[in-house]
Amino acid sequence: MFEKKMTQERNQAKEQKGEKGLSIVKTLLIPALLAAVTVCALYAALQQKNTREDLKTMVLCLKQDVAAHTYVEAGETDAYFTSVKVEKAAVPENAVKSLSELPEGGFYVENDMKASQMLLAEDISDEDAAMAKYKNGYEITSFNAAEFADGVNGALRKGDVVDVYALDPATKELGLMAEDVYVAEVYDNSGKKITEPDEIATSFTVYVTGEEVEKINEAVCNGGIQLYQKTV
Repeated sequence: MFEKKMTQERNQAKEQKGEKGLSIVKTLLIPALLAAVTVCALYAALQQKNTREDLKTMVLCLKQDVAAHTYVEAGETDAYFTSVKVEKAAVPENAVKSLSELPEGGFYVENDMKASQMLLAEDISDEDAAMAKYKNGYEITSFNAAEFADGVNGALRKGDVVDVYALDPATKELGLMAEDVYVAEVYDNSGKKITEPDEIATSFTVYVTGEEVEKINEAVCNGGIQLYQKTV
């Protein structure tokens, strides 16, 4: 009986020891497994992030709306452009990707551009045909024109280039007074500067060369001014 009892006690001690050892293993193993899973998850997330970043590139975008034929002085590029990271798949080959790709001197923005719009190589130029006539100087004047809500006059905006016609009092026909005139600003019938696309322009501030001043004055005096927008 004594031996049997001793044997039972030894077996019970072994079982308790085994259970204790298993408990220790569980205590150590479970946190280790959790840590390993966390590390793997973080690694996978970082790999996925790196993969996404590899699919992106930097491009230049407009900070603000810019009218066609706007001249950007050297040193003013930060006021007009900002670097933005976008998906490579959305970037055409002719996109301007950094400020270093811009002309070192001043340059023209050739097209009307909206804030956040991506800048393309053909959107800028060292020379601008519409503005070349003003290299030797120009004067600024304003005048009213016939109001047509859905016509060319009403839809004109800053940066447009127009031919100016006015009524000839002798023939009662429209005569060409000046060509390729740059529209510097537009206003509604209350004299308020237009900022919205659906507003109707009725008066215009334009650039005129010295040679054009007399003809523009004649147009203003004759009245019946009609503006023809240049599309090229």
